[in-house]
Amino acid sequence: MSLLSLNKILVGVFTAYVGYTVYSLGSLLAVPSCNPGDVCLKPYLATENPRLQLLVFTSMLWNPSTEKDLTLVYRDGNLNPYAASDAANVVVNISLPRAVRSNNKTMHLHLFLIGGDATIMGFGDIVQSVNEVAHVRVSLAVHHTPTPQPYSLVADAQNASKQKRQPERRWPEVHLRDRITYSLVTDLRPLPRHRLPPEIVSKIRLVSPSHYLPMLHVELLSQRLEHLQPVADLQTNTNFSLIYRQSSLPRLRMWLQFEAALILTPQLLFDALAFKNDIAYWRDRDSLAGLSRGTVLWRAFAQLVVMLHLLEEDTSLLVLGPAVAGLFIELWKVQKAMRLSRSAAASPTAALQLQTQALDSEAFRHLRILLYPLCCAGAVYSLLYLPHKSWYAWLITSLVHGVYALGFVFMLPQLYINYKLKTVAHLPWRAFMYKAFNTFIDDLFAFIITMPTSHRVACFRDDVVFLIYLYQRWLYPVDAARVEPGMEGAVDSGKPKEE
Repeated sequence: MSLLSLNKILVGVFTAYVGYTVYSLGSLLAVPSCNPGDVCLKPYLATENPRLQLLVFTSMLWNPSTEKDLTLVYRDGNLNPYAASDAANVVVNISLPRAVRSNNKTMHLHLFLIGGDATIMGFGDIVQSVNEVAHVRVSLAVHHTPTPQPYSLVADAQNASKQKRQPERRWPEVHLRDRITYSLVTDLRPLPRHRLPPEIVSKIRLVSPSHYLPMLHVELLSQRLEHLQPVADLQTNTNFSLIYRQSSLPRLRMWLQFEAALILTPQLLFDALAFKNDIAYWRDRDSLAGLSRGTVLWRAFAQLVVMLHLLEEDTSLLVLGPAVAGLFIELWKVQKAMRLSRSAAASPTAALQLQTQALDSEAFRHLRILLYPLCCAGAVYSLLYLPHKSWYAWLITSLVHGVYALGFVFMLPQLYINYKLKTVAHLPWRAFMYKAFNTFIDDLFAFIITMPTSHRVACFRDDVVFLIYLYQRWLYPVDAARVEPGMEGAVDSGKPKEE
């Protein structure tokens, strides 16, 4: 009966997910209209005689700052955004620096779209331009492990014998993309300035206070492994195709969502693995030896505040979903920690648990001196100088800023306990590793998914905590043969437990 109920729940969840997905895809096709009373942004292409210029540079830097950092490889002084794709496609010849050919360095391609009558000849003119410039970049040289070339096993018998004697290369080498596809959104519709879809905000560039440039985008999902060409040591130049695609706003939004989904798939996987291992670890715990009870309580409170803040900020469900799941897990851990605290006296690790509680109380006693004044000062400053939608929004914002800013501080008691006990054998390291992978994904793509700025900053804060934990694991290595009772969290022999 319970299995049947579980199946019904899973079917219901899956049906709701499919319904939400269909609704989300449908909403991508709906472009927000500019209603009377809205501050509207009009397309630059709708003005009289609009002029667009496209400049393409190569650079060894992802963020070039001076003209010497870039090499101009293509310029179109009068780009026609409505030209047929075949007519707009060009073949660009570039020189390959020695660093790319010999030292496996990466080369980047920078595309600049400029609107206005002023003629732009180089990067210096771009910097001095009074108008905003649309800029996208993509790695032109990437590292890839070469794949063996096919050959005829019958006709090329001699060649086949040579192929067997040649060792296959198993290490990545520099490959160049033989084509780069970019697109311009050519829709002639005004957009409400204060109701722009979140995923296109970073694409908006203004030629004037009320006119926006066509949105420039490099279509990464159109890249394939077969488009990568190996670089020879003596190769000094190469060609690549610069392919143009006319686009629309719904199509651009769809591309951006697909790219975000591609990024978030491993993140959701690591979330699920971290939750699974965290639950398995706490389910098997029979004491709080070596663990900070205060940190467990703090994490539950912090997770609740974070979830309420994400709800208030209309955050993407891809971020909100794991936050809700994490809240339920943290509340379950609090219940388990409270039960283990009450039974600590009868536990065989009672002495170790008492020592842990004493260290935990000592660490939190010092932190309270710093915590309360900072939280109160931040809340008062936010109330006096920052706008808020309501008193509830101010309360949640103040709490979440305290959680994010002092989240690192509240993780210190666990670090302090590890330091005093000179061991990390009580920590769920497998769950920590999955969470760390997620943290690094957050670092790379924190500015792609819709989320509050404070949540983005917290992604980088978690890196510091994990690196300290990693240092402690190196400093206090775990000996599986000498782990004390109640301290088995970090030991993973890889063998199934005996019944």
